[in-house]
Amino acid sequence: EKAMKEKSEVSLKKSLVANKIAELEGITLSDEDYEKIVLEQIKEYGYTDVASYEAGYDSQYGKGMFRQGVFTSYVFDTLYEKYAVMTTAE
Repeated sequence: EKAMKEKSEVSLKKSLVANKIAELEGITLSDEDYEKIVLEQIKEYGYTDVASYEAGYDSQYGKGMFRQGVFTSYVFDTLYEKYAVMTTAE
């Protein structure tokens, strides 16, 4: 239980940081991109459908955290792509 609480706290902190970065950088996640990411992750992690993937995610990170988790990953991936291109172009 202690490990789960710590994992949830780290996840919450990442989400708060991602939300602030998204606000400052103007990053948004469309429903279309959200669905695309979820389908890619379902394949990657071996789930057969969205409901079972969401249930598995919520059991690890807390109920209702699924969409936020997808958004958090999207924000950090977007930043990585943006700034990796900038540093390699210089």
